[in-house]
Amino acid sequence: MSAAVGPAELAVREALRAAMAHHDAGRLREAEAGYREVLASAPGRPDALALLATLEQATGRLDDALAHVDEALRTSADAAGLHNVHGLVLEARGRTGEAEAAYRKACALAPRFAPALFNLGNLLRVQARGEEAIACYRRALDAQPRYAAAWNNLGVALQDAGRLEEALAAYRSALEQADLAECRTNFARCAAMAPRIPADAGFRALVGRALAEAWVRPADLARTAATLLAAD
Repeated sequence: MSAAVGPAELAVREALRAAMAHHDAGRLREAEAGYREVLASAPGRPDALALLATLEQATGRLDDALAHVDEALRTSADAAGLHNVHGLVLEARGRTGEAEAAYRKACALAPRFAPALFNLGNLLRVQARGEEAIACYRRALDAQPRYAAAWNNLGVALQDAGRLEEALAAYRSALEQADLAECRTNFARCAAMAPRIPADAGFRALVGRALAEAWVRPADLARTAATLLAAD
């Protein structure tokens, strides 16, 4: 039986939830004030430190972010999420070797932790380690099949490798989960380049949207549209 949670811990949790709601809504000043309020009443609390570090990293205060995530890791070294945040901050600092080690530590602690697998894939992809990146994205999607950004970035990695038909399939999977602007553009550009394209109704509908909504220049999709018309 788990121990009862006291009123002080309940108050801290509620304050943390409120700060996270501000963060999710883009109210960063209020979110930061909330995280600092939690830390004033519960110094060294790892989840609050990690969230504050994430906010600081996103707003360019990398030294502060690194200090806070390091503080959190001193008491919670087995927390995969902290190692993932550590990786993000280190990568933003340009310390890519250490960032990779941090992401891999997160994945070792939680092998199906999709955000760390995704971030590791992104780091590997920009280092032109495409096959390793593809493997990371596939592991992330095995753990979280509706991860639209992972489907999109898998498509980018496949397209970089010249595997255009597989890339198109990945972009379509991404768009089935979320209507991401980046993915719309990626899909249209890939469809314009692919030597072989599907002719199913779903693909036709996406190409129709791409033309109607100008995901790329209509002229870029002229060959694709002509191929589909010829298949009628």
